[in-house]
Amino acid sequence: MREIKFRAQRVDGERDWVYGFYYEEYEQPNDICYTQGYIVDKEGDIWQVDPETVSEYIGRKDKKGKEIYGGDIVKAYHYEFKEKNIGIVIYKDFCYQLKQLKQSKQALEHGYIDCIRYWSDGSHDWYSMEQYEKEDLEVIGNIHENSELLEG
Repeated sequence: MREIKFRAQRVDGERDWVYGFYYEEYEQPNDICYTQGYIVDKEGDIWQVDPETVSEYIGRKDKKGKEIYGGDIVKAYHYEFKEKNIGIVIYKDFCYQLKQLKQSKQALEHGYIDCIRYWSDGSHDWYSMEQYEKEDLEVIGNIHENSELLEG
C-alpha cells in the first residue's frame, strides 16, 4: 500500500519545503471565501503552506532514492524508443502519469500524445508512471522552483 503524504512550500518567507499530512481551513470574512493550507510534519509541527504548491507523494522513488511527487520534473528512459524523455508528473484519469514536455519524433510516429498512446483503431493505452522501473527515473526539479526546465 502506498504511503499517503504531501509536500508544500512554507509561506513564512523561507519557502522551504515541508512534508506530512495536508489540510485546509476555509474562512469567509466579509463574504469573501479564502483557503489557508497547512501541513503537519512527522514531529507534529504545523506549518502554513502555499496551497498552490501542494503535491502528493506518488509512492515511488527515483534511481537515487528521491521520493517522487506530483509536479516533479522527471527524466525517464523509454525502452521502446531507446531515449530519455523529460516530463511532469501529473495525476490524470486515476493514476500518476508522465506528461512529456517535448514529444520526440519517434513518440509521435508511434501515436503518443502527452501521456496517452493512441492506436489507429481508436483505442489507447495510458502512459502511467508504473511503466517505468526505478532505475529509469530521475527527479531533476519541480514546476514551482525550476520553471526554466519547462521551456522547450
